Amino acid sequence: MFKAKHIFFFLFILVLFFSSQAQNYADKNYYLVDSLDLNNLVVNEKEMLKKSLVDYHKANTESQKLAAINTIIENSWDANVWPKYNQWMYRYTNEMLEGVIPITDSVNINPRGKIFLKYYSNSLNNIGFVYHDKGNLTKALSYYYKSLTIREVINDSLGLSETYNNIGAIYAIQENIVKALEFAKKSVKISKLMHSDDIGTGLSNMGVLYGKQGNKVKAMLLFKKSLAAHKKRNDAVGVAHSLGLIAGFYKSEGELDKSLDYLFKNLEVVEENGHQDGVIATLTDVADVYLKKGQTIKAMRYGERALKLAKSEGTPERISLVSEKLSIIYQKRNNWEKAFQMEILHVKMRDSIQNNEIKNSLIEQAAKYELDKKQQEITLLSVKNEVQELRINKNRKSILLISLALFSALILAFIAFKGYKKKLYINRLLERQKAEISRKNEAKKIMLQEIHHRVKNNLQVVNSLLRMQSSKSTDKEVIGAFKETQSRVMSMAKLHEKMYQSGDLQRLNAKHYITMLVKEIVQNYTVGKEIELDLDIEELFIDSQTMMPLSLIINEIITNSLKYAFEGREEGLITVKFNKVSDINELIISDDGIGFVSNPIIKGLGFRLIASFTRQLDGSIEKIMGSGTTYKLVFSNI
Repeated sequence: MFKAKHIFFFLFILVLFFSSQAQNYADKNYYLVDSLDLNNLVVNEKEMLKKSLVDYHKANTESQKLAAINTIIENSWDANVWPKYNQWMYRYTNEMLEGVIPITDSVNINPRGKIFLKYYSNSLNNIGFVYHDKGNLTKALSYYYKSLTIREVINDSLGLSETYNNIGAIYAIQENIVKALEFAKKSVKISKLMHSDDIGTGLSNMGVLYGKQGNKVKAMLLFKKSLAAHKKRNDAVGVAHSLGLIAGFYKSEGELDKSLDYLFKNLEVVEENGHQDGVIATLTDVADVYLKKGQTIKAMRYGERALKLAKSEGTPERISLVSEKLSIIYQKRNNWEKAFQMEILHVKMRDSIQNNEIKNSLIEQAAKYELDKKQQEITLLSVKNEVQELRINKNRKSILLISLALFSALILAFIAFKGYKKKLYINRLLERQKAEISRKNEAKKIMLQEIHHRVKNNLQVVNSLLRMQSSKSTDKEVIGAFKETQSRVMSMAKLHEKMYQSGDLQRLNAKHYITMLVKEIVQNYTVGKEIELDLDIEELFIDSQTMMPLSLIINEIITNSLKYAFEGREEGLITVKFNKVSDINELIISDDGIGFVSNPIIKGLGFRLIASFTRQLDGSIEKIMGSGTTYKLVFSNI
């Protein structure tokens, strides 16, 4: 008995211990939603949630209950909290409105129905915001207009103001500033007519739009008005947003001390309210402003704080932005080792984001394929069943005869199978060998894609090292040499990138690749000049062994034009034509510059490389003199 009591006590202690170590998930019966981890909520979030739920459970009317849940939705910062309660609101009101939606006659809607319609339209607007935040603008706009339709019918003025504001934001993203301003003004106008103090968001959005139109004075005035409106309502989210806009405005105007003042105010708000993503973004902005002021020690401290928080609670996008900023800061402090580490982290996070996007796209395509395939199987099975049922009803004797014929055919097939057993055994062996060869080929293809991916990454790292090294020199010739080398390295990197992104590792689309290469060379090499491109490239498929020397020839010729052809000019034209005549490929690159000047100084590495790569293609190249300089290269695929 003594031992049994001790064992029971020991087990009881273990249960208490493990219970204390477990995560504290919310009780659905009280909290209304599933999978709500209370341990992850900040203090302010917990207090607001607790108070609202107390109001909900004490409420005597449906209007009071819905208002309590709406308080959670409108005041929560946590993306794992308010969307769950918004979904609860959507399901609950949709269920209560059965038979009313879609709305056909506003006159016959009773007061109770109008209450449910108000909160139902709120939930639709919030769902639109979620899609808006994810970048799905088409779906976001669809939900905004659904919400707008209901709010117009029930004459929900405050709701209309909110929806007009959200629709205006969609048009702003699409750079339709006139349309965006139209909706933003509607939003503010309705709020003012209702004598509502909830006009801060509309004012700040109007400020952003006027800023895009170049009216900076009006933009700043609206930003400050929106800040005052948000403070009046004690709207922490709005206050933080307005502070960030004002800080960004002063930074763009070069008033860095004022920008810092507002950033620190913003930091205080987001930290107090537990908005971790806002904290990371604000710390990164502070680091950037100190960098612009030349105070690299402070910039480094705030950048490192942002990176530490981003690694523990941020997204790959945030880590990528912070690490990129820190790389620049470390370069300024001549800490090349850490700068290199941050550059690697930035590239890694950027590739991770791209890989996740590709992976999600492939998963969606695979799921759609499986769904379509299953639907086809169901349809085919349904058709077969209908045909079989018709035949049975029409003539059972025919079915019996068919069955006997099938049975006889099976017997004959069995006899034939025994006769050809050895042959089938050999065929199976051949199929296995074929499958094994196919599997190995697929593995090699994947391995080659991975190799090209890594080569591309390594070349980008080499490019970063060259950029860092060149920044240590003040000699223009040395810097120019580094820049040319970087251009050659990036030409090779882009080719490897196209190869691993393409499903066909043997053939590359010359039109896509050469167009991209030419544009990037001009963009990266040209400073202070407007270079127009005239591209006429035939859609040919060329193997990678040919494309590598061809791309390097293009790089050398265009780089020479950019260096020498447009001296003393602010603009110029480069023409690139590539087509195939019979079995011969023809590449023509020309500029409208000063023409070729015989100068031993410029007959350097670039010309020797062009000649060497032309020999690799087993082709010939000639220089045609005219108003500018023209190169004509003819070759066959290797």
